[in-house]
Amino acid sequence: MESYRRKRRDAFRLLSAGPRLVGRRWRLFQRTPQQEGDLVLTFSANTDASVVEWFRERLNRKVPQLTVRLCRHPQMGQVALYCSPAAEHLLLCGAEELRLRKRLRPEWGGGNREFTCAEKDCFEGSGQLSAQERQRVVLHWLREGLRASGPGDHPGPPSGHHTPCLEGQCLVEWCLAEGLLSQLVALHSTKELDWLKKHWVLAFFRLQPLERMRNYFGVKVAMYFAWLGHYTWSLAVPAIVGLLVGLSCGSHGEQAQEDACLVGFALLNMLWATIYLELWKRYSSELAYQWGTLDEQNELLVEPRPQFRGEPSRSPVTGRLEPSYPAWKRHLFRYLVTLPVVACCLLIVVLAVFLIFQLQVFN
Repeated sequence: MESYRRKRRDAFRLLSAGPRLVGRRWRLFQRTPQQEGDLVLTFSANTDASVVEWFRERLNRKVPQLTVRLCRHPQMGQVALYCSPAAEHLLLCGAEELRLRKRLRPEWGGGNREFTCAEKDCFEGSGQLSAQERQRVVLHWLREGLRASGPGDHPGPPSGHHTPCLEGQCLVEWCLAEGLLSQLVALHSTKELDWLKKHWVLAFFRLQPLERMRNYFGVKVAMYFAWLGHYTWSLAVPAIVGLLVGLSCGSHGEQAQEDACLVGFALLNMLWATIYLELWKRYSSELAYQWGTLDEQNELLVEPRPQFRGEPSRSPVTGRLEPSYPAWKRHLFRYLVTLPVVACCLLIVVLAVFLIFQLQVFN
């Protein structure tokens, strides 16, 4: 009896401590960060202090456009470098260097055009950059300022412990791939998030604020939610017709009429799918024109992602040494692994369908 009471008392203590632990953890995540910035370089707690100091010193020396602040987060077990522009006018110079396209004022013809500092008053908002554009400029400074001058120009242990660092390679991407840098994240704006929560997340019967979403999250995220909203509204047509068909055919019970309704509904769905695709192409082209993404930089000029592995070779596009993976190895994996696995799966499906037909005939 005593052991039963002890177990009940321990279980009650555990259950009562749960909300306190969760609430304490929730308050930890709800805290507003004391440091301000646009991008943050985070390091794990076991990262050597020399690596963090190397990044801080290199950023201060190679990227004078940025102000770098060191902040330690004992609760999260991380060390972070907060990067923000040293001056606002430097952001405009960075936007001109990146050739960001901004919208002109109506009196200057409207439309989108590459931003220039000399003509900033011709653009809407007098050339003020959105949060996404600010972070894009800061990321450009980080990538261009932190480039290796040789195989040994990197933080951490000697190159024997890591993949060789190529000349001209972005050190941020290399450190992410090698685990010296935990992650590169962009800070959110509490004010902008509150506005989006009120006018987008909680506004069920309003149109999506695509322009504000594009300015904050970027074109790709805004384009995705534009497609999601367009597709949701387009589903209303087959949904209403299907409901009418189901009510009209289910009430009479005549097989011939029901078959005719179902065939007509199937044909309508085929027609609707074709019309929907054409309408989305038109709508997406309109958004791409408004947001100035029809003539974006070619993806061939984008650097390889941090997880990409391969032998160093000179790129015919950029002229830099980049990791490249032989094409014959990709083809070998495709023909010896991918195709046999797909063929086996299709064979299993065909055999299963054949057995089902045989069982139906047998019965």
